[in-house]
Amino acid sequence: MLAKRFSLITAGLVFFSSLLYSLSVYSWQNSASWKKDPVGQAVFEGVLEGLIRNQVDAAVVENIIGNPSSTVSREERMKRSFVLNCPLCEPTFEAFLAYQKRLQQQNATKVSKLSQLERDQLLSKNTNKRLDRLAKTVKGWMLTKFEKSDLPENVTLKWKQMASEQAEEGKTELIERIQSDPAYKEWSVYWGCAACNGTRDASEDWKNPASRNPTQPGQGTSSAPE
Repeated sequence: MLAKRFSLITAGLVFFSSLLYSLSVYSWQNSASWKKDPVGQAVFEGVLEGLIRNQVDAAVVENIIGNPSSTVSREERMKRSFVLNCPLCEPTFEAFLAYQKRLQQQNATKVSKLSQLERDQLLSKNTNKRLDRLAKTVKGWMLTKFEKSDLPENVTLKWKQMASEQAEEGKTELIERIQSDPAYKEWSVYWGCAACNGTRDASEDWKNPASRNPTQPGQGTSSAPE
């Protein structure tokens, strides 16, 4: 009887361990899926290039994704300014992580090229204010990236459609998390997904000369389309 009970307990532990492993693998695969998506890759590159171009300082980056030396998990750091499992938030967050690591390796202080207003808003502890500005900054970076892509019209239209669809996926994910995750309780579906809003808005202005603005937040005068 004791042996049978021990056998059942062992089988249960094996099943539970297998389930945890499956979930962890699924989570990893889901978070890395943007690497196989052309829009996701463009978002990662566009945001990273924007961070480098504007020489965004460590204080701003830390306010967006947290302290790199903390014991806080990757997921908790992402929750500060991004939506978990969002197809546009994932590459944006990864770009910030890569840039933060770059700053640590360089160990150098550079003067930020962000405007004082833009920097102050990105440094805000108010989630609404911070993410509203982040969306505008991401839009500027992504519009620069999209405009430099020089893709055929049919591919451009496909990318615009994909960006719009992925932004909707991100907002759907946010709605679910607002209802179930305390970290998102005070977020709004209207301004909560900064990566979605910024990338979607940039894709809508892409190839539309009338909407190009040389002083678009996050672009700066040096990156304005000619």
